[in-house]
Amino acid sequence: MFKIHLEKSYAVPPEKLWAVLTDHEGMPKWMDVKSVRLSAEGSPERNGVGARRETSSPPFTMVERVSVFQSPSRMEYILEAGFPVRDHLGVIQLQAEGSGTRLTWDVQAEPLLWGTGWILSFLVNRAIRGGLEGLGRLVGG
Repeated sequence: MFKIHLEKSYAVPPEKLWAVLTDHEGMPKWMDVKSVRLSAEGSPERNGVGARRETSSPPFTMVERVSVFQSPSRMEYILEAGFPVRDHLGVIQLQAEGSGTRLTWDVQAEPLLWGTGWILSFLVNRAIRGGLEGLGRLVGG
């Protein structure tokens, strides 16, 4: 199993960062993905629990489902298809930090093929790290 833990601070309040993070179809504005399509809406919020997003990032098209949605502080999602792992869990948490926000993003997953964890961890880490930087450029911070 591989685990990733990343943190970054932003100079915007949690509510503003939350609005950008949870706009699934807006992800290409801040993360290096080709497209994101919401294939099922969440309830009671469109991007909340039960929402399924299909993220195209060639050569992968990943299907993720939101499993926890606690506005504006916590979102959990699981990968259902499209990447060679099982038992995936992603957790994004926002915490007020002065007039800004501290974001933590944790991912854990079990590679389907023995010996591939290091490269899968590297790819996921690089993607999220790039997304955190892109998020900073978009919201300021």
